[in-house]
Amino acid sequence: TVCKLPAGSRVAVYRNPSLHPGDVRVMTVAAESPMWDHLVDVAVFSAQVYGLVHSPPLVVPLTSLMTSFEEYEYHV
Repeated sequence: TVCKLPAGSRVAVYRNPSLHPGDVRVMTVAAESPMWDHLVDVAVFSAQVYGLVHSPPLVVPLTSLMTSFEEYEYHV
């Protein structure tokens, strides 16, 4: 079964199995879109960050941690 998280849900994302407290990122699920309906068991991160003027984007630290074959966990 596919579980879709409602927009606005808070999600903690971290690498599995090597969990390190500094690697945990808490994010908010964006609004739903029909163009994402075909995506299953993936996390999609925006390449642009809106509304953050003085804060570093969450995507930058995550992209330095992620490689294409690593597994990640999430908790709502």
